[in-house]
Amino acid sequence: MSLLKAIDTNPSFAPRESGPLPERLISGNPAFKTWVQDVARRETIHTGVWEATPGEIWKTIETVRKIYVTVM
Repeated sequence: MSLLKAIDTNPSFAPRESGPLPERLISGNPAFKTWVQDVARRETIHTGVWEATPGEIWKTIETVRKIYVTVM
């Protein structure tokens, strides 16, 4: 069994739409769309496609783990 999962870069299902918390917004009006395609480790890791419109937010990242993103 392979641990590698194929990710559809053009998913046909509706995304989850969201935006930043008001207290984290610095400028603009960013909007996010997320197409989750795989969940692992008791739902602590989500893999899929993420899209964002221009804007600036502030976020504290409390992790040491690396995240690899490929933009096509």
